[in-house]
Parts: sequence; C-alpha cells; structure tokens
Amino acid sequence: MRWTGMIPAAGRGTRLGYDLPKILYPILGRPMLEHLVELLGVHCGEFVVVASPEGREPVTTQLAARGRVAVQREPLGMADAIRNGLGEVHSQSVVIVWGDQVALRPETIAEAVRLHEAHGNAITVPTVRRARPYIHFDLPRVLQAREGDAMPAEGESDAGLFLVEAEALRAVLAEPGSKEYARGAKTGEFNFLPLIPRMAQYGKVELVPIVTEMESVGINTREEAARVEEWLKGRA
Repeated sequence: MRWTGMIPAAGRGTRLGYDLPKILYPILGRPMLEHLVELLGVHCGEFVVVASPEGREPVTTQLAARGRVAVQREPLGMADAIRNGLGEVHSQSVVIVWGDQVALRPETIAEAVRLHEAHGNAITVPTVRRARPYIHFDLPRVLQAREGDAMPAEGESDAGLFLVEAEALRAVLAEPGSKEYARGAKTGEFNFLPLIPRMAQYGKVELVPIVTEMESVGINTREEAARVEEWLKGRA
C-alpha cells in the first residue's frame, strides 16, 4: 500500500502512574497502540513505532507481526523521533500520529488521506479552531506555548496527525541547520512542528480544519484518559 503508519511513542507513562511505555496504557481495556493500529490499518500497509530503548521489548511484543520498532536512544524531540522512524519506512507516504491521540475519528483520518492524495500535497495537517491553543499555525510561523511563544486567545491547532510525503520529509530533516532552526527556545528539543512550513519548497503545505476539539485531546493524565474513554463510549 501507499501508506506507512508511523507512531512516535518513546514517552513514559509517568504522569499516568504507569510503569510501561505510555502507548501501552489501556483505554477501554486495550492498549493505546491497539486503538491506533485499528484506526490507521484501513489505509496503512505497515507500521513503524518509535520506542525508547527500555520500551522496545514490550512495544515489539504488543506490535507483533504488524510492523517494526525503531529506537530513539535519547529523548531529543519529535523531529528526532521521526527521523529515527524514517529509516524503517519504505512507502511513498507516511501517516504520523502521536502515540496518545486515540480520540481521532476514522472519518477524520479518511478525509485527510483523501485530501492529501487528491491535492498532491507534500504535507497535510488536520486542524481544529480552539480557545487557548497550545499550538497555533500562523504560517510560515508555528507558535508553541511550551516553547514560550505568545499565544492568541483563539488559534488553529493540530491534533497530532500529519500526512507527509516521505521524500519531502527526509529532505527537510536533512537540510543544513534544520536542528538549529527547529530547536525549542525553552525545551531545547528538536521540534517537528517548525519544520512543517519548510516543506513548501517540496510541495503544497495544506492545513485542513476537519478535526473536532475532543479528537485533539492527547492522554497525559488519568483525568484525560477518563475523558477520552467517555468520548469513545459515546461515539460508539
């Protein structure tokens, strides 16, 4: 198939009070990894999960024969995680989804895939308008609250879902100075989001406002986990 599903998931479940990789935390009785594989499996022929060194074994066991596990040896940022995962990608296109975005709807992913292919984009970013955004796309800028940027009262945020042409992604990550350009002012991490506008030199960068606010909720705490579980129950 044209698509590989990539799941950067080197995070630990510390704030969840969980002693395994966060992506294995159960939501409605199943690991988050299972939910994501189910969501993306309609479109993706294979999966690449990026795990920490200590998370490699349990993630590999859970993933089984459905994909491969790449290792991010140090927590240097999402762009670094993606670069590690790209070594295991052999398809033309990649669906990247953060490992805790299990509230995404299948319809949102399907529409994003349709738009990406129909428009021939280099990258397609599903977005949502929300108050007090954590991320705000004001292309060519991408503002991030965690890096100390001044945020608007309302903004256009991502939902941890990105559809990318693999060659464009490789080219941007390999550009001289990319690490310095995308280094977080506060965290010092090699961030992925600031690299998105730079993909315009390889094709179209398209933001598509097709996400509901609840879909954009990531899971970092027990409270967020309970909120997402209620959403999934209601959706079913």
